[in-house]
Amino acid sequence: MKEIIIINLIASTLFAEGIKLDDIVITATKVSQKIEDISSSVQVLSKEELKSRRYASVIEAINSLAGVGFTQDGGVGGASKIYIRGVGGGRVLVLVNGVRFQDPSSKFGADFSRLMLSNVEKIELISGAQSGVWGADASAGVINIITTQADEGFTTGLNLQYGTFNTKEIGAFASYKSKDYDAKLALTNYETDGFSAQSPYGSDVGDYEDDGYKNQTLDLSLGYNITPNDRVSAQLVNIDIESNHDGYKPNSNTENRNNRMENQTNLVNLAYSKKLSNQNISLRYNVAIFDKEELDATKGIKSHSGETNELELHDVISYKEKDFVLVGASYKKDSVDALKVDNSIYKHDVKSNALFVTNTNFVDDFVITQSLRKDAYSNYDDKITGKLGVKYKLNSDSSFGANYGTGYNAPSIIMILNPNGKANQELEAEDTDSLDVTATYKNASVTYFHNHVDNLISYNREAKQHVNISGTSAFKGVELKYATDIFK
Repeated sequence: MKEIIIINLIASTLFAEGIKLDDIVITATKVSQKIEDISSSVQVLSKEELKSRRYASVIEAINSLAGVGFTQDGGVGGASKIYIRGVGGGRVLVLVNGVRFQDPSSKFGADFSRLMLSNVEKIELISGAQSGVWGADASAGVINIITTQADEGFTTGLNLQYGTFNTKEIGAFASYKSKDYDAKLALTNYETDGFSAQSPYGSDVGDYEDDGYKNQTLDLSLGYNITPNDRVSAQLVNIDIESNHDGYKPNSNTENRNNRMENQTNLVNLAYSKKLSNQNISLRYNVAIFDKEELDATKGIKSHSGETNELELHDVISYKEKDFVLVGASYKKDSVDALKVDNSIYKHDVKSNALFVTNTNFVDDFVITQSLRKDAYSNYDDKITGKLGVKYKLNSDSSFGANYGTGYNAPSIIMILNPNGKANQELEAEDTDSLDVTATYKNASVTYFHNHVDNLISYNREAKQHVNISGTSAFKGVELKYATDIFK
């Protein structure tokens, strides 16, 4: 068994007046719930905190949360990877307004360098295995990024910023909300000359070429309340990027090389919801398209495209005073289309169907949650995952909770195809067991976590392919967190 021990210590200061975590509602559980009613380890960055802390990027904001780490190549726009409790890549499900922000043509999961912070309203993090709710991508946790929503009446806004490396950002926002209709349009234009990721620490970045970055983001949403209990909505997030980057190996031929790249991301959501006396039915169709082209490629992949189509129907049924059960079914298709410089083409897709149920009970001062999900894949074995969580509220200031869940991380299509190396059609999925125990007192908490991963997927440089590591890998550690208001 291989073990990785992690100790994470974070102290936070809440600058905004009147922020109470118990009043914040999150949706990363597929059900709108207050934090105090969730057994899992949950952290939230509210709109007020994001503004007052003046984070420079989405990745910087998420990195302020306990148990989170990241790597980034160079400055803004550099490829980034995020880790929750030492586990990262495609094992962390990232959502933008509920749409999967996981590029199936990438080995590393979500690329946060594509996201601008100026239009983000809230960031939610649930740590630990959440496959019983979301499926294979969520064996380490879930991050839900929610963009700005329309306010009552007519609202407009303008954002102008200028900084080092000739960095310029212009953002405009307009929204309208009435009893029956709501609409929002947000536009962001971000440009920076950047700096070279190849410049060694302590060196003069002016001695190296600039790695520039441009990002144009459009966020459009429309909603119509057909009746007080029936609503339809649509949302589009379009991200258009131009960037420069260095070679992948630091040597004399690539240090000052300026490779040009173009990325385009489209996230689309169409939704219908209906409220009944004790039910809340939701039908969603999500599309996520990721296109990337290396304009100066001389070998390897010239362009690739990843697309995810997902259709989900679920129903939240309330019973007793606060208890509820979530039942649902979904269909998902991931597709990859890659073109190499020699004009060879790689195409592949994976289809899956899922049935899931989550039941939550409130018994005296206990919150008890049970989740069960079955995924049937076209290319892998069927898998059943689940989760059991218990939280005990000692009083208004203190609580104690424990969660045990199982996870299932299927290899991404690009890992199997591996166009720049050797394909491995025998690559198997990872199995995860996740346990965490949390004690909370007022604004302080301590969490012990212990994760076991069987068949951990890794890259073998000698074989030039992705392989499964035999045996069990363990990731365990302690998170300590403290938050307080310094201005009231």
